[in-house]
Amino acid sequence: MILPTRAGNTRERNFPGKFVDRKKIGREAFRIIDEFGSVLNSSAKRAFVISESRLPYSKKVIKNAIRVALLMVDDEDAKEHLKWRYISLGNFVSEEDAEKAKEISIGLFPFLEMGEENKKKFLRDRFESGLLGDYETAIRISKKIAREQKRLKKEIEDFLSGGIDPGLA
Repeated sequence: MILPTRAGNTRERNFPGKFVDRKKIGREAFRIIDEFGSVLNSSAKRAFVISESRLPYSKKVIKNAIRVALLMVDDEDAKEHLKWRYISLGNFVSEEDAEKAKEISIGLFPFLEMGEENKKKFLRDRFESGLLGDYETAIRISKKIAREQKRLKKEIEDFLSGGIDPGLA
């Protein structure tokens, strides 16, 4: 049952004696999304792999905030942006994986800008020192992120199509 209150605010009776203030919930959801967006923006320029410890809230709280926002907005561009943020939660991994990826990237980024001769020398030195195996770890972490992003994409598409979300059931 929806009850009008002063100043045009609407509250919905959730269960006897309790009310849910939709505007307050919406403001809180967008505040959480904004804080998450700040972390994404500050991290996106430096890393594809980000430690979960950088998240301002748990993944579950952020996912629920994005779901609430998706139900509140009508603009298709805004919805796409929210879906992208939902999927980008897949970039947040354990502290251990984030540290490994950071160590590997320190050697990888200079490699990308090297000339061919320097690349060969770099790879030869890495191989001789036994550090070439680091790239297998990088590939494993990248595949893990890709799988998680694919799962999150399906999860949010199911949510928007009215399917049952196992995270909410």
